[in-house]
Amino acid sequence: MKLYLIRHGQYVPIDVSMTCPLSFDGEADIKRLATHLSRIRVKVPHIFHSSKTRARQTAEILAAQLQNDSCALLDGLEPDAPIEPIINKISTCTEDIMLVGHLPFIGKLTSQLLVSDHSFNLVDYQPGTAVCLAHEGGQWHIKWALTPGTY
Repeated sequence: MKLYLIRHGQYVPIDVSMTCPLSFDGEADIKRLATHLSRIRVKVPHIFHSSKTRARQTAEILAAQLQNDSCALLDGLEPDAPIEPIINKISTCTEDIMLVGHLPFIGKLTSQLLVSDHSFNLVDYQPGTAVCLAHEGGQWHIKWALTPGTY
């Protein structure tokens, strides 16, 4: 099983827009990421995002490019949400999934899956970062990571 962890793209600050949508640059970065993922033939049956506008927009751009109709809100992906409920959900999945979320949540989830300690900062999740984890032989490991400068 593969787990794609995506941090939303750059967004408009709250003092400009209360909903903090993707900025022009953030949207452009995510479109480039989506094109790259399509080129390397990423296929993911389920894409989930948090309730925040920037995460939903990021997920929708990715879903459109990856020709995925299964893009849905998943409670528990907010920035300060506890990671245990999502780890429990992941442990029951048999198909690849993509989660679009925020810091510090996405970083804590990555660390917990890889080294069983969410206090480590293993990945520098800049806006628009994508990490592919694979679960093989009872362990999670990083297959690849992409940041806006690499796609």
